[in-house]
Amino acid sequence: MEKVLFVCPDYSLGGFTTFTLNMAAELSRRGYECAALVLHRRGACKSQFYQSLPGTTLCQREMESRLSYLQRLSNTIEQQNARILLLNGVPCVQALLPSLRVDALRISVVHSPNNLEVSEGTENLKYLNAVVGVSRGIVEAIRKLRGQTGVVREIPVGVNIGPAAKEGRSGQPIALLYVGRLTRCAKNLRRLIEIAEHLMAMQTPFRLTVVGDGEARLELERAANARFPPSVVKFTGLLSRQDVRRQMQLHDVLLLTSEYEGTPHVVLEAMAEGTIPVVSAIEGSTDRILSHGKTGFLCNTGGPSEFVDCIQKLAACPQMRHYISQEARNSVARDFSITHIVDEYIRLFTETATELPPEVPLKDLLASARVNRLVPSPVRHLRARVGECYRGLLRRQA
Repeated sequence: MEKVLFVCPDYSLGGFTTFTLNMAAELSRRGYECAALVLHRRGACKSQFYQSLPGTTLCQREMESRLSYLQRLSNTIEQQNARILLLNGVPCVQALLPSLRVDALRISVVHSPNNLEVSEGTENLKYLNAVVGVSRGIVEAIRKLRGQTGVVREIPVGVNIGPAAKEGRSGQPIALLYVGRLTRCAKNLRRLIEIAEHLMAMQTPFRLTVVGDGEARLELERAANARFPPSVVKFTGLLSRQDVRRQMQLHDVLLLTSEYEGTPHVVLEAMAEGTIPVVSAIEGSTDRILSHGKTGFLCNTGGPSEFVDCIQKLAACPQMRHYISQEARNSVARDFSITHIVDEYIRLFTETATELPPEVPLKDLLASARVNRLVPSPVRHLRARVGECYRGLLRRQA
């Protein structure tokens, strides 16, 4: 039995976690042994990791030197005795690769076209057997940064397909849903408020449910409370993956207003539940998932008008909602089922060469600028930990 070790930054609900749990469930079903190594205890999905991956190990950095932590991290990875390492946004492990004493396939999975994530996910490229970009846009960003060096594959994320599509809702108001991190960057959350304002001004009955948490939640809630009755906009906070899928079954439309994405799990999961995506048109990402007007709607991110127009069309025509809902589900089942995606990873496992350059002693590695950049000094690490604690305290007080 071959062992796959998923290395994740934390337990947060998001792309890394969804990818890991979906992939591990399907690989386990096919006879692989799966485990996870998590580098920080933050996040709401800890119980789901330990339920799905009983071999989950936490290796969080304490108040220790770079050398001490990297030695401990290296030992932890070696003790896992894995045949395949799947790295998800873990700069410390990327920094450690030249000194890692494991005979395993090393595959870095890049989930976002963000310049920092592309750069960190492809560090020490010659010590990786392959890099996977989950969208065409990410693969293009990798090639732009790193040239034609190394094995780079485009393999999208996959989702579980339920046994049957939901029945379309035919009543009013139209039910809108947002699921994701509530952050000030990339997600373009102000657009949600603008969309709701325009629908209210046009007297289009609707309700909006916002699922997620983050540093922008308080600001977004205040903006919504100042503009809409409590029955119109609801904030749920973080929900389990199962409860998120239940919310999708209860809503007509999924909204995604991001300025950039990889292959967003949430859009695929919504389509699998028959929830219609009305999303930002992102080249190499959402435009590879949706057929505009057939399986969802792609909208210009420059303003709310296209989002509003699409929602009004769906609100006015239950028959259109039913048709697009069915087409969306059929499309994702055909192209993004987790079974098909795991087939592609297994081909990558079997086709990828394992030969890598000689190891570099860890003490020699510490002298490199790359390690200094990817692994914070003890002082920087302490500042980051204090900042996290302070932000958490502010959220609890709010």
